[in-house]
Amino acid sequence: MQFFGIIQSLYLFFELSLILSLVILGISTTLLIRAQRAINYLEEDPRGDGNAKFTPLNYVWMLLGILWWGQMLVGGIILMGMANEETLQPTP
Repeated sequence: MQFFGIIQSLYLFFELSLILSLVILGISTTLLIRAQRAINYLEEDPRGDGNAKFTPLNYVWMLLGILWWGQMLVGGIILMGMANEETLQPTP
């Protein structure tokens, strides 16, 4: 029975880590946008025309990111399903 308690703890951890990850993602995105604007200004390219197109390597990194987030999403769904199954089980 202790195994299912661990699963429920993992479910709570997943929820908290998801929220924390989204907060960190928002902060990181904001900081990176500001940094890119500063770099463009220093390079005398305020519109960012010099780095406005994707290269093949950019597409490789995007694909790796999609696969990574997909793996995290599937893992989270599996963990949530396992935790939900335990909470639906009648106790003797």
